Amino acid sequence: MSRKGPRAEVCADCSAPDPGWASISRGVLVCDECCSVHRSLGRHISIVKHLRHSAWPPTLLQMVHTLASNGANSIWEHSLLDPAQVQSGRRKANPQDKVHPIKSEFIRAKYQMLAFVHKLPCRDDDGVTAKDLSKVRGAPQWMDRPFLFFPDP
Repeated sequence: MSRKGPRAEVCADCSAPDPGWASISRGVLVCDECCSVHRSLGRHISIVKHLRHSAWPPTLLQMVHTLASNGANSIWEHSLLDPAQVQSGRRKANPQDKVHPIKSEFIRAKYQMLAFVHKLPCRDDDGVTAKDLSKVRGAPQWMDRPFLFFPDP
């Protein structure tokens, strides 16, 4: 990932060798084809930057390198790590798949729908809900709707 030499890195979404892009907001490396899908998701879901042709603040480059090399992708593909998922027909895209529809549908499911992220069981009495927050005097209108929060890097 660093600009200093070749590494045995693969695209987080299709396993293509030598990815040239990073999704800063997801902490993963992606190939040219998968990058085009990331860009279509919007910056609120994935912020992509070229590894060699973009200016990188050293700390940001180090952060992405650390996340990518320490398994950030296993967060986004948690349920795909289970061998039972292979039997169910759910699989990761591969380099030979067409961008549309195979790779794009997989990437949308992975990052937009969070289809493969481990979901913790939720009890109704655990914590405060968005509906509870919307009852607070002066709460903004957007609190009436469900939302996900992904901070900017």
